[in-house]
Amino acid sequence: MEAELVLADLGVVESALENARRRAKGGRTKVPELDALERAHAGLSEERKLSDAGLSEDDLQHLKSAAPLTVKPWIPVANLEEGAELPAGLPDGTVAVYASIEAETSGMPEDEARALLAEFGVEQPGLDAVIAACYRALDLITFLTTGEDETRAWEVRRGAHTPEAAGVIHSDLQRGFIRAEVISCDDLVAAGGEAQAKAKGVLRVEGKDYVVREGDVLHVRFAV
Repeated sequence: MEAELVLADLGVVESALENARRRAKGGRTKVPELDALERAHAGLSEERKLSDAGLSEDDLQHLKSAAPLTVKPWIPVANLEEGAELPAGLPDGTVAVYASIEAETSGMPEDEARALLAEFGVEQPGLDAVIAACYRALDLITFLTTGEDETRAWEVRRGAHTPEAAGVIHSDLQRGFIRAEVISCDDLVAAGGEAQAKAKGVLRVEGKDYVVREGDVLHVRFAV
């Protein structure tokens, strides 16, 4: 599989490199991505993934338009038989799924399906396990917004500050960000609602420097 991805990237990079060299016209025209494409081509020609080719952040930025596959995080998923464990030799982080067992529970209510899967030693449904692995690979966390009509989950990169999280909801919220009322989901549920959380003093006001945490509930104040 790795070899196929490397070959796919090599074909794309060769085409982009040929085009860049043509535009460079013997050095008379500066082509910013040319050096990055040269280094990427050299690594791929040695059958190395671009993530292992020692490329700089600037190089990767120049390669974005080529959309290379071998710089992206990847998650191996192994479909196992009932009672089987992950065999030795698979890459670190391989996710085990039991598709045949889960297929038998697909039409059942969720709580019954989980109980039956637990009897077979399946602690987490395969889709949930793959989603969680994707979040880890992409370094994402989940924050929430809630109101009278709905509660909604949003994903943002780990380490994001409140304005960036607000921008995930809507660009106007990031542009006009003033502050955010923040409470953890667990604290909000334990308090019994926003009003009770305010009365208990567990809902706090945060500014632009606050780093959003997994499970935070945000109420963004903004002006445009």
